[in-house]
Amino acid sequence: MQYQNNYLHSYPMKKLLIFLDELYFRDGGKYISNYAAGSFFSDIEGVMKTYLLPVSYNSADKPESYSVSINSENNEVVELPEWDSVISYLRKYILSGKVRHYLAQIARKSVSKNDVIWIRVPSLYGVRLAKEGIRQRKRVILHFAGDIEMAWKNNKYSGWTRLPAYLQSKYMHFQLLRLAKLPAVYSLCTGSVLYRTISGLNPNTRFFIDSNIKRSSLHGHPHDKTKKRFIYIGRLTEDKGILDLMEIFEKLGQDADKVRFTIIGFGKEESLIRSIIEQSDHREAYNFIGYVPNSEISTYLRENDYLVLPSKVSEGFPRVIIEAWAHGLLVLSTRVGGIDGLAVHNKNVIFNELGDLDQLAENIRSIIGDRIDTSLMQKNITGDRDNITYEYYRQIAEEAINGV
Repeated sequence: MQYQNNYLHSYPMKKLLIFLDELYFRDGGKYISNYAAGSFFSDIEGVMKTYLLPVSYNSADKPESYSVSINSENNEVVELPEWDSVISYLRKYILSGKVRHYLAQIARKSVSKNDVIWIRVPSLYGVRLAKEGIRQRKRVILHFAGDIEMAWKNNKYSGWTRLPAYLQSKYMHFQLLRLAKLPAVYSLCTGSVLYRTISGLNPNTRFFIDSNIKRSSLHGHPHDKTKKRFIYIGRLTEDKGILDLMEIFEKLGQDADKVRFTIIGFGKEESLIRSIIEQSDHREAYNFIGYVPNSEISTYLRENDYLVLPSKVSEGFPRVIIEAWAHGLLVLSTRVGGIDGLAVHNKNVIFNELGDLDQLAENIRSIIGDRIDTSLMQKNITGDRDNITYEYYRQIAEEAINGV
């Protein structure tokens, strides 16, 4: 697809409402977040943008560094009450009639003032917004950024929260599929599983990643000749497979001298991970970094050769994969969710099946022992990367906004 500058300028200027179900914090004249999704819209021109965001004023929770900021001087921002999960949203919504009334009022007013409604789902409030957009006969774009049906299985839902999480997952899955069938809805799907499901319901469906990788930032990557440099980037939670991955590295024996294993992320298992490293016979092989803002991830990718994603849960298409490809890294990943939308085994990724730790361990040992020829895969990665770039997906976004 050939990208054209100022593509939107050939159309009448549209008013675009963007709902991001990710927690933001007010910081002077801007809104900041650890989540990076909002940054995709920053360079889109030719539209008048209004952001609809859940906002916190709790200074104690405000991140010292952040992945994205939205300037309220250049964009209209409509604040929603603070929530950071389905459970906290339901708690506010069910227990407070005032909050329910306010959210309904904001949905009606925000939709009425705009031409196109962009909703990042899955989200309960996103379902409400989509229905309001349909009612007012507006163009609705549903960006399916993840598969909600199995979200209740996430380990963050336990005890009494498990049942409401299950019911809401099933409810949202049902409602979103109903909405996706409507002719007025244009669906963008991050992940092959989502794309196959939604495109079977409506031809107005495209595979889409809200990538921030600019074509100018693509480059090659010389691999280290002395050590195999592996990196994990993600939440430090059991469901992401980080503890399984550390168990594999702990069993490398003498091969541990041939590797460096960098860990980036934050989460409830951080203290356990630090303890494992401190007690490890191979602690010199570890490089624990912890939280890193999105803007600094590039530095660490340049210093490593293999990205490992051992996730146990369904994914859309992890943003970190395309960031790794942009830097020429090889990827080892569990075959979950929609990762195989762009990833092809032994072409630009080495897959292991969900739950097969022996297979993952063997893949890692084979790389360490040079039993896998990764040179061809690296050529594949660096030779054909247009479909991971911001410019590629920006044009798809602009076509969705204008109904092309």
